[in-house]
Amino acid sequence: MKKTVLAVIMAAAALGAAEVPTLWNETFKSGKLNDSLKWRTRGVTVEKVDGVNVISMAKSDAVKIKDMGFNLKNVKVEPGKMYKLTITASVEGPDNLEDMPMLGRLLQISNKAKAGKTLAGWRMLFINNSGKHLATDSRPWCCFVRKGKADYVQIFYTPPQTGEIVLQIKNHGNVSNVLKFYKFSLEEINGDVRNVNPDFSLGVNNCSGYSYGGAKWKLIEENGKVVMQCNGSWVMGDPIPVKPGEKYILTATGAKAENDTGAVSIWNLSGKNSISGKRSKSILVFRKDSYETLSMEFIVPENVTRIRTYLSRGKFSEVKLIRAK
Repeated sequence: MKKTVLAVIMAAAALGAAEVPTLWNETFKSGKLNDSLKWRTRGVTVEKVDGVNVISMAKSDAVKIKDMGFNLKNVKVEPGKMYKLTITASVEGPDNLEDMPMLGRLLQISNKAKAGKTLAGWRMLFINNSGKHLATDSRPWCCFVRKGKADYVQIFYTPPQTGEIVLQIKNHGNVSNVLKFYKFSLEEINGDVRNVNPDFSLGVNNCSGYSYGGAKWKLIEENGKVVMQCNGSWVMGDPIPVKPGEKYILTATGAKAENDTGAVSIWNLSGKNSISGKRSKSILVFRKDSYETLSMEFIVPENVTRIRTYLSRGKFSEVKLIRAK
């Protein structure tokens, strides 16, 4: 755990970060929910913990609400930018990873937007300048399941046309946990690496940057490091904003799965065609059982403004996309 936390701190330090102004923490100062919240159900209250105000969310079954929760007030952002969300929260109850390790599977399923929505969690909603919800770019639920007080991190890109974001938090039905919230923060981050979570240092239960794929991909711990495993499966990274004519370097460290061949490539948003139009010219192929590092360069074609990384049939400890200077 200490190694993972240190890796996250070092990764954050390598990125330029600028705090984004929000009203999310006003409730902790005033004790009034309406100062930070745009909408809420019953069961959401303010209480004192160790002399400070916190936002408390009761057990959903205790107040007979299927989807109890709240939305924090809208925050103005820019489209095509990378942001880091940090939520300081505590889980009080039996549904946590330490007491119920099997929840780790549900956590990853929820991150993949396939199931697992019975767990309390959050998601980011994207709004354009006309107030319309960009539904196709909503990210899946991420979950609060660590015992006690902890920091939860999500790193994401805002899609095109985004003007504002909404942080939505829910405690879904039949969950026996009480949640308490101590702080929210949002930062815009900049750096040479263009894809989110390139070395998976955010942890085995944090799927930031990857939310769409086959049934069997998952993050695992191997020799003290988190790696992406895609044995007999595949996973796509979240969309990355680019400009036509830009040159990029894709570098990946990986190994093939048993009786298979691992691959990393760059795909456009159709999910069907490679960036070059010729699959063999835009792919890194891993044929060894042991880890090796491969790289390639490519130029973004005309009319392409967002791309994805595509990982398949192997294990990968790092996948990094850097704009060539």
